[in-house]
Amino acid sequence: MPSDITATLTQYLLERDAAGLKKYGVSLDRRDLTVEQWLDHQTEELLDGAGYAQAAKREIAAMRARIKELEELVVRLARLHAEPL
Repeated sequence: MPSDITATLTQYLLERDAAGLKKYGVSLDRRDLTVEQWLDHQTEELLDGAGYAQAAKREIAAMRARIKELEELVVRLARLHAEPL
């Protein structure tokens, strides 16, 4: 049996294959593209992937900044709570 990850990746591949066929009306079995055109498609996909990675890094940085703000707020609240009335 494949690992859960491999099974998930296999399912994704099948879904993407079906989506590509539905959207473009052709599969990866097509023979009308040159090697250079296939490489152009790959380059475009890799650039998209790099963009997604950068966007995710931006989101992580924003979350970390928000966590730091919340931690500082907790510290301030703890100090206020510790002060005598």
